[in-house]
Order: sequence, then structure tokens, then C-alpha cells
Amino acid sequence: MQNWDKDVRSLVIPSEGKILGQSDQSGAEAKIVAYLCRKGNFRALFDNNIKPHVYVAMQLFQEKWKSYCEGVSRLCCLKIQDLKQDPEFKPLEKLIKESDNWPPSKRYYYMAKQVCHETNYKIGKNEFVSNTLKKSEGAIVLKPETAQEFLDFYYKLFPEILEWHRAIENQVRTTMLLKNLFGHPRKFTGLFRPDLLKKALAFIPQSTIGMITNIAIVELQERIDNGELPGLDLLQNGHDSILWQCYIGDEKDMAVEVAKHLNRKLLSPRGEPFSMSSEVAVGYNWKPASEKNPEGLKEIIL
Repeated sequence: MQNWDKDVRSLVIPSEGKILGQSDQSGAEAKIVAYLCRKGNFRALFDNNIKPHVYVAMQLFQEKWKSYCEGVSRLCCLKIQDLKQDPEFKPLEKLIKESDNWPPSKRYYYMAKQVCHETNYKIGKNEFVSNTLKKSEGAIVLKPETAQEFLDFYYKLFPEILEWHRAIENQVRTTMLLKNLFGHPRKFTGLFRPDLLKKALAFIPQSTIGMITNIAIVELQERIDNGELPGLDLLQNGHDSILWQCYIGDEKDMAVEVAKHLNRKLLSPRGEPFSMSSEVAVGYNWKPASEKNPEGLKEIIL
């Protein structure tokens, strides 16, 4: 019951007189990985407000975009900090995101998203194939050699991620201990194997994100109990998101209050300060809005 399939989320509706809101930590795990690594291209994406999935899809599937955008090769050669100022980038960015709704073999945004999530935690080609197949519910079938090409390409874009992998491996082999960005420890036991390294790489980002959500829910519920946020109900902890409802007309104010607790300030292991961010969508059922589901969640700007 914790995470419903998106196809059935339309069954979840708010109480009478209320509207649903979902606040998500946007790109949260990837942002933490960027600050666990040295400063490089991966962190530059966040510094310039460019989603890693968009950038990776643009680079990885460059040939696929040429029929839609004549300047895609030029865009792929630009420095990351110059992309947002280029007039051809915004239409291409929109197209890349829309590809998530295309037929399975052309869901380039989705495939790039999988590359980002999986490669950050040092996944192998065979596991990448099986995970993509499972998460797409059998819709996207990749060959192992294609998966390996994706992984190799990603490391060429962001060599600092491989350096971080080696640093974590060395730390775990030496101490068998890691701490998330709140200082909470995890002691690893057993033989050092590839699956243990994957768990170690995922621990700091995933644990930190989960703690941000947990802390935010506790703080918000205390404020609700104290009468500070009338009408706000917390409905679901989605690990990196919070589903809530409030009185119709109060959604923007309540979204701002929820964001105050999710947009936490953190320190990288190097002592570099950075802030997490979140985005919010509101609607009259839990499924994202579409032509078939106009009452669903629609992103709003605060």
C-alpha cells in the first residue's frame, strides 16, 4: 500500500472539500551523489538547473534527435553552463521529456533516467537489462551489449562518479562503516562482494533522502497537532515524497509550508554547503494529469 502503481493511483481521491498535493524531492538522490563526488560535470548540471536525465538523453541518443532539432550536435558540444541560454535547448528539453510517453522502444527519457539511477550505484550490464525490463513492466527490452554501451557512455560524461565509487570501495574495505549526511552510521558485515559495494554506494544518498522525508513528516505533524496548519493531512511517505491534502484554495500556502521542511541545507563530506529542493503537484486524484485524467496531479510553481 506504500507505493501504488501509477495506473491505479486515480482511485485515491481527497476528502470532500479538499485537494491532494504531492511534494517531491526533485532529483534528490542524484544531487547528493553530485556532492559526494568532486566538482565536475555532474554537479554542474544541478548548478545550472538542468535535469541529469535530460542531459544524458540528449547526449546518449544524439542521433535520434537530429530529425527534430538541427542543432543537437552543436548543443551536445556546449559547456553545461551555456545550455540554458541557447534558444534551441528549451524546445529540445521539452521534447526529450515528452519522449517518456512515446512507444517503449523510443522512451529515450526513461532509458536515460534508468542509466542515471543505475550507473550511479555501479550496476552491471545484465542487472541493468533485467531492472529496466522489470521497472518498465516488460515494455523495454535491451541487449546486454547495448546496456554496456550506455554504462560506458555515462562514465565518459561523468568520470568523477567512477572516482567516487573507488573512494567508497576503499572506505568500506578499510572500515566497513559509512555515515549518511545526518551522521547516521551503517556497519557492513560479511565478505566484500560486488553486491555489498552496490549497497554501500546507495546507502548515503538513499538513507539521507529517506531521513529528510521522515524528519519533514515529524516536524509537519507536530505543527498540525499544534494548530499551525489547519486542514493539512499527511497521507503517505513515498521515500522521497509526501502525499498530503488540504482545503481547496489553501494548496499553494500549504505547499510552501511542506517545502520548508523538505528543502533542507546539507554539508558534503568536503564541507561544501548545498540545499535540497522540491517540487509540488496538486489535483483531485493521485495519478498525474493527462488527457484521460484531467483531474490528476498537475505541477504548480510556488
